Amino acid sequence: MNDEIVIRDIDVYKKNPNILQDIAYVRANLGSLYEIGLKFDNYPVNLKNHILFITEYFSTIATNKKEYKHIPKTLLNDQFFISACLRQNPDIYLLADNSCHTEFAFKALCKYHPSQYLKYAKESDLNNIDFCKEALKVSYTNFQYMPEKFKENSDLIMNTLSPNNLDRKNISRAESVVRHIPAHILEDKKFVDAMLDKNPYAFNFLPQKYKKDEYFAYKIVCKDSKFFKELDESLKNNEEFVNKVLIHGKITKRGFSYNSAFERAENIDILIELDNKFFTRDLCEEYSEDIKKIYTSMNKKIRANLEVIRANFLNNPSRDKQYELYKMSFLSKIPNEDLVQEIRAFTTSTSGNELYEIGPSRIVKLIENFELKKALEKELSSNEQATKKMKL
Repeated sequence: MNDEIVIRDIDVYKKNPNILQDIAYVRANLGSLYEIGLKFDNYPVNLKNHILFITEYFSTIATNKKEYKHIPKTLLNDQFFISACLRQNPDIYLLADNSCHTEFAFKALCKYHPSQYLKYAKESDLNNIDFCKEALKVSYTNFQYMPEKFKENSDLIMNTLSPNNLDRKNISRAESVVRHIPAHILEDKKFVDAMLDKNPYAFNFLPQKYKKDEYFAYKIVCKDSKFFKELDESLKNNEEFVNKVLIHGKITKRGFSYNSAFERAENIDILIELDNKFFTRDLCEEYSEDIKKIYTSMNKKIRANLEVIRANFLNNPSRDKQYELYKMSFLSKIPNEDLVQEIRAFTTSTSGNELYEIGPSRIVKLIENFELKKALEKELSSNEQATKKMKL
């Protein structure tokens, strides 16, 4: 039998916790034991006090800083221990004695942790702008570890924000930079405007006041409609602003404005964020094709809006789309059970070809009649209440 199979077996511990006294077993299964919840404190005292076990543990397990308290101070002066921990626990370097901050230890950090090695740089290097620029070339995430004076450097900010053709993580790049720009720098609206031209995703991480600002909001949504969800609720509920954005997107999608700022215009990005009050008959008829795409993802209140339900059956949907509309997986998303029963009664009582030929228009009429009936019931109920009050 293969000895490796015998040694690497987490089930052995589950059956016999005393196996932790066997150092050969512990060394072979240290990572797996950590994954099932065994932390440093869970090991026998004789192991926790053993320098070799401590070294094995912190050089093998990428643990959290709370466990660093178990490291004896003598080991924080030990270059061998510190070097052994650099790959898995680089922050131990920050606790180590200066004698452990060697050139080769720092080079190891640069190799193992390129996205954050500036965190471990000595002060003289941090104060060297060329050194910091090189770190940013390696990874934009090093921006957060630069001195405040460099985080205020507009050229450095712009260069770091600028997307790399090989780098598709532009939102991550924007977050890594904008979240660490000093607040007073972000007070400069002209500078913020330039940042959005450099990397639109910067908008996501700006102070809330910019998400209430109609100029910046319109600019960014015209850049890409998916940014609409980032806007402040005050703008999402501003009918004039919403209509302005929808009209701009509609013109762009039709190709009437070749040089439009809209790089990606999707009405669904906007509609999915709107309050129920926006979904009038006029809007639902104009954007019925978009509503069909997102109906099942809308919130319950909007899905209960009869105008929104009606929009799904407008403009003679294709046979495949009709098939989806008649299925219970779709109908179950309609919160009004009485209406669903009426639609089901119609679809089950209508033959296949006839259903696909006249179905949508009949269901539209069915929904309109249902709406009238509900309005009448509400009016009768209101009149009845008024009559009762008069009698009293």
